[in-house]
Amino acid sequence: MKKSIIHIFLVVVLFFCSAAIVEAGDFVQLADSGKLSLGRDKAWSKTYSSGQNKIKVQFRNLMLASSKSRYHLIVWWNGKRIADGYCPEVQGGYRIKVFQNGPDKRVFISLNTQYRSVLLGYEPEVNKLHKYIDSKDFATSAPIPNMTINMKTKDIMLLFTGAGRNASNPVKYRLHWDSDAKWFGYSDETVYYTESDEEEDDEPEYYGGEESVTPTVAAGSNNGSQEFEEAEVVTGSSADGELFYEESEIVVGK
Repeated sequence: MKKSIIHIFLVVVLFFCSAAIVEAGDFVQLADSGKLSLGRDKAWSKTYSSGQNKIKVQFRNLMLASSKSRYHLIVWWNGKRIADGYCPEVQGGYRIKVFQNGPDKRVFISLNTQYRSVLLGYEPEVNKLHKYIDSKDFATSAPIPNMTINMKTKDIMLLFTGAGRNASNPVKYRLHWDSDAKWFGYSDETVYYTESDEEEDDEPEYYGGEESVTPTVAAGSNNGSQEFEEAEVVTGSSADGELFYEESEIVVGK
């Protein structure tokens, strides 16, 4: 009887310990546009290769469009169009990143602006994009979001920075992909300091930080040419709308 009680106790302890463990992810970054500040009727386009896979990203400033549909974004994955929609006019331009999850090979697109970041994932079952993460849903006093890869855990990180102390100690959310539920969970991995703290832990290594990519904004180019456009001052904001929306179903095409 005593052995049975001990065995049950050990099983319960192991269950709760295993439930508390968060497995590392397996994400890689396939593309990073750098900051895109395009003049009217100007476009940026680039093709990235990852093994036998190719991904092409095209972003165009539509001259005659409304502020709600100022930019047209198209993404192709191995020749298949997986994103085709519009982005609103925002202050400071856009930065587009593409991530891929290793086990199930799902593709995720991160749209980053000065004050907002969203993470979209391609759903092959329904052939369209789904929004998984929106920075405006996270409560933080640090105003500037960015999505990147933690090189140690291989997870997507949502970082928030700001002025003062937040500039060197960002608010950090680790995004955990559940391949069975097909959804992201998250954990707060911010290091919170008190006034008496004098030493800080070593910062984790991130991929695709703001200083790691040279902007490659080309006017109507697909070959990496360096026709840079001057940043345009805009007053639009996407705070009350979506950063990306589609008017029709995604279709297979060139």
